Amino acid sequence: FSVLSNKMYEMYKGEVEGIKDKVDQLTDYDKELWNEVKMFWNKVQGQVRDRNLYRDHANTLRKITDSVFDVLKKLRKTLDDEFEKISKEGVNTFFGKLETIERKIDKGLGLQPIFNELKKIQNEFKDAKFTKGDRNKVWNRLDTAFKKVKEKRFGEGGQSNQSAASRL
Repeated sequence: FSVLSNKMYEMYKGEVEGIKDKVDQLTDYDKELWNEVKMFWNKVQGQVRDRNLYRDHANTLRKITDSVFDVLKKLRKTLDDEFEKISKEGVNTFFGKLETIERKIDKGLGLQPIFNELKKIQNEFKDAKFTKGDRNKVWNRLDTAFKKVKEKRFGEGGQSNQSAASRL
């Protein structure tokens, strides 16, 4: 058991040190490396459960692996912060476009061109990168603008609620 544990410990320690070197060279978060560290840790956990590794060896490997995970978490947090910043900028852009369209709706300008502009904005929205909360905010505002156009176009009761058969 002792020989097996020492051999495994040396092998795993070499592997985790290699992973740690890769992580130290990173400038951006790498999901592949995260998955590699996760698989490594699951492998070590399996050996601990099978009682093939001394507890001290497992604790040492855990400390090294935890430090690698901490570095990766910091890199992911930086990436998430950048994504949120980009998302906020996207929200401001879309809200600016929607404000101009809402003013046009209130002025009563041509509804068909406004509707076409809304469809164009909706297509841009599908390709934009947002956080979940920002995506919901923009979608709700876009949906409200579509409803305003339909209300102005078809009136309060709205023919838009009729089925295709009743319109025919």
